[in-house]
Amino acid sequence: MKSKKAQAWGFDIITAMGIFIFGLTIFFLYTINYPNNEEEKLDELLYEGNIVADSLLSTGFPENWTISSVSRIGLLTNSSIDQNKLEQFYTISSTEYQRTISMFGIKYNYFVNFSDSITISGQPISGIGLFSQSPQNNIKISRISIYEGKPVTVEVYVWD
Repeated sequence: MKSKKAQAWGFDIITAMGIFIFGLTIFFLYTINYPNNEEEKLDELLYEGNIVADSLLSTGFPENWTISSVSRIGLLTNSSIDQNKLEQFYTISSTEYQRTISMFGIKYNYFVNFSDSITISGQPISGIGLFSQSPQNNIKISRISIYEGKPVTVEVYVWD
C-alpha cells in the first residue's frame, strides 16, 4: 500500500517557498523604489530652483514690467539688478505670494536672499519670499549678479 505523507509534505514546501519568494519580491521592490522618491523630490526642487533663479536674473516680461503688467518676473536691466524691479518684486511677493509662484511656474515655496544688504524704500530687508525655519527638503541655488555697481550673490531657496 502506498503512503501519501510525502506528497502532502512536498505541497507544503512549494506553498511556503511561493509565499517566501512573494514576500522577498515585495521587500526588494519597496527598497529599490523608496530612495528614488527622495531623489526625484530633490531633482524636482533643483529644477524649480533653477527656474526661479533664471527668471529673476532676466529682464522679465514685459521688459519694463510693473506689478499690474508683469507676466514673468525678472530683476535685471542692462545686466544689473534694477532697484525699481526689486521693489516691485518685494511688494508683489509680500502681498500676492501665490501669484508669484504661478508666474514662476513652480509648485514649491521659495525664498530669495542676497549676500549684501538690500534696501526697499530705504529699509534693509533680509530676503524676498516665504522663509521657513525647518523645511522638510531644501535646495539652494546661487548666482552672481550686479547690484548698485557691486557684485552680489543671489541665493534662491526652494523648499517644501
